[in-house]
Amino acid sequence: MFLPELYKPEQLHTKTSPICLDETVQLEGHDILRLLPYYPDLNPIELIWAKVKSYVSMRNTSSTISRAKALCEDKISSMSVEEWSVKCKHVEKIKKDYAAVEPHIDNIIEPLIISVGLNTDSSDSDPEEEDNLSGIEELQ
Repeated sequence: MFLPELYKPEQLHTKTSPICLDETVQLEGHDILRLLPYYPDLNPIELIWAKVKSYVSMRNTSSTISRAKALCEDKISSMSVEEWSVKCKHVEKIKKDYAAVEPHIDNIIEPLIISVGLNTDSSDSDPEEEDNLSGIEELQ
């Protein structure tokens, strides 16, 4: 199943009227960017934040909040456009890799079928067969 197919049921249940905040932002000439939840590898800010945390952890020798805050502010203010560009390009590459793999995943994953309403008293093994096993069997 592809991403657009997953969104179809949601689209049927969502209202078509825009959110008030969206209208206000658009009236001011801005666009809203909504990111997918729980996909940090598709979010460049997560990669930047990892870089900031690494910078702080290597330089925070006093282990105080004020020092950590100062180091965060130093790293964030020193981040260049090139660093952001590299992270954004990396995310674009990951998106392309995901898009290339997605059609094959459906073929790899076996469907899980759960039968509801069948007799649950039966089991896969025969109790008589289990009684015949002593735990020690001769090799043949």
